[in-house]
Amino acid sequence: MAGAAEEERKFKEMFRILDTRIIGYISCEALQGVLSPMKNEVGLKEEEIKEMIFEEIDKNKDQRITFNEFLKFMTTEDEEEKPEEAT
Repeated sequence: MAGAAEEERKFKEMFRILDTRIIGYISCEALQGVLSPMKNEVGLKEEEIKEMIFEEIDKNKDQRITFNEFLKFMTTEDEEEKPEEAT
C-alpha cells in the first residue's frame, strides 16, 4: 500500500510541474505543447497526441485535465500491452 501512496505522490509532483499557472488543472493545449516536442521520441504523430489527450485523458471533455484524470491515465495499464506481458 505504501508503494501506491508513493506513486501517487510522484504523479502529484509531476502534475504540479505541468500546472504552471497553479490553477488545479492542465489545459489540453498546454499538455499538447509539452508532448508535441517529444513526439519523435515516443513514436507518435501530432494527430495521435491530440487523440490521446482528448479521448484518453480528458474524459469529461472540458478541455481541462484534472489531477484525477491525469493520475488515472498515468496508472492505467494499456489493454493492448497486457497479452504481451503474459508471454
